[in-house]
Amino acid sequence: MIASLRGKVEQTGKGSIILETHGVGYEVLLSHPDNFLVGSERYLKIIDFVTETSHFLVGFEDDNEKNLFCLLLKVKGIGVKTALNILSGSNPYEIRKAIVEGNIIYLKSLPGVGIKAASQIVLDLKNKVSIEEKAGPSLKSDLHNALRGLGFLHGEVERALMTVNIKGKTFEEALKSLLSFLKG
Repeated sequence: MIASLRGKVEQTGKGSIILETHGVGYEVLLSHPDNFLVGSERYLKIIDFVTETSHFLVGFEDDNEKNLFCLLLKVKGIGVKTALNILSGSNPYEIRKAIVEGNIIYLKSLPGVGIKAASQIVLDLKNKVSIEEKAGPSLKSDLHNALRGLGFLHGEVERALMTVNIKGKTFEEALKSLLSFLKG
């Protein structure tokens, strides 16, 4: 089983990247492949899926996203592709918040989620999910995804994250600071 990979991004595509590690290129499915620049060095936590008919890798930038993905897979009717689609439509903090609050309308707005799936997610996960305090890498990843979703370019977001002090701030406070920086 493969638990993690560190390597150079050789190619990005719709829903996946090719990560070269020691001369071997691994195709890794991701929720946000557009966050990866060709030629950059990246570290990913991996879930290795092996079935009778296929073998594929799913990658995550942090434990927060990986843990949420694993929880989503426990929901009746949610498979790998749907779980990745859900993560691609938002950030882990907002998804967890919607689950805890029972916000079916928000969950239904995510890619691949209808009213039935949104209701099932809340039913199955409401008591298993919490909105924990942000850890450094997880907060940065969530903010990066949120800003990319708002249309900012990868380079702009990376520059803002390196410039603006977000330590000790909540997601909302950090997002406001970053937006002020990016618009100013």
